[in-house]
Amino acid sequence: EANYGLSEAETEFGGATVTLEYSEMCDETDEDEICSLNTAGTIGTFGLWIGILLAAAFAAMLILPMAGIDAMDNIPDVGKMVIQWGTGAMMLIGAIGWLIMKPELEDGMGLGLSFWLAMIAGLLALGTPAMDMFVAADDE
Repeated sequence: EANYGLSEAETEFGGATVTLEYSEMCDETDEDEICSLNTAGTIGTFGLWIGILLAAAFAAMLILPMAGIDAMDNIPDVGKMVIQWGTGAMMLIGAIGWLIMKPELEDGMGLGLSFWLAMIAGLLALGTPAMDMFVAADDE
């Protein structure tokens, strides 16, 4: 019986449990499904980490001026827009890229909560600059 996670497989043989990462299993076997899981995980991880780094930069752009630190003021407006929109876009690209590259496994590995949370995070991250762009602020 195999239990597939995002980056590793855990198999129980009798009383012993063996855990192998998909990248190691891809090197040792010729199974296309295992290598596809490794590729899908790499694409998802890459997209999500870039999204997380952009989210940190976006948070710094919002929080540092409140503290009186003007370090982020030197970023051009185009750069600020790329950071704002890129945060959500990269999170969605990572999650959807993983979904596209993920093979259909015989054990019926579903999408899971992590996929849906990544999609919600990407949509919320896109919603923030959209609200700023399309909704007029009350200047009182």
